[in-house]
Amino acid sequence: MRQAVFHFPLSLILPLCATVLACALAIPLTAGVAQARECAAIIYEHANYKGNAQCLQEGRYNLRNLKIGNDRLSSVKVRKGNRVILFEHENFGGRKGVLKKSSSYVGDKWNDITSSIIVE
Repeated sequence: MRQAVFHFPLSLILPLCATVLACALAIPLTAGVAQARECAAIIYEHANYKGNAQCLQEGRYNLRNLKIGNDRLSSVKVRKGNRVILFEHENFGGRKGVLKKSSSYVGDKWNDITSSIIVE
C-alpha cells in the first residue's frame, strides 16, 4: 500500500499562523515527508530517521512542544550551519548534549531520554 505524501512549503503555512509562537510549536510530520531545507532540524522517534518525525525551526522546544513525545528521540537530522542541544529534563534541565551534524542514532547516552531541545 502506498502512503500519500503531501508537501506544504513554509511560504504557504506561515501566513496561516496566528503568531510566531504558534509556528514555533513546530509542524508535526510523518517520516519521509520533511524537506531538510525547510527545517533547521528534524527529530525522529526511532533510529535511522524512522518513525514519527517533527520539523524544528531555530528556537526552544520544551516538553509540551515535542510532538514525537517525551523521552522518544532516537535520531536527528541537523541542517548544515545549525546545531541541536538536547536536554535530559524539561525546562532545559539535567544533562545536555550538542549535535552539530545529523545522527542516525543519538547513542545510548541520549536515546529515549530527551525532554527539551534548543535549535540554533
